[in-house]
Amino acid sequence: MTRNPNVQPVLFAVASRRRNEQTIGRIANALEATFQIPPGSHLVWVLGDGSERSNREALCTWTRRELRRIDRDVAARRVPELADRLHRRLTTWDLDRGAMT
Repeated sequence: MTRNPNVQPVLFAVASRRRNEQTIGRIANALEATFQIPPGSHLVWVLGDGSERSNREALCTWTRRELRRIDRDVAARRVPELADRLHRRLTTWDLDRGAMT
């Protein structure tokens, strides 16, 4: 049997997506309990995109969207710091490499 080298990255992506959705579900559960959001569908248009069938699904959509926005905001603020760290690492690596020759 021949191994397909494309299978492993696909399986990793599927597992990662599943973990992300589980995390979103746990966060949505906590928010639902904290804010005592009742069953129903009255928050679908407030929190969701209109395709959800329940407040719970809408809260998951909202959580997913907000986490993406937070990730972008955090990443944008961290780019200068990351650039500085990369510069220092590459400089150190270049100096280390020069000492070895």
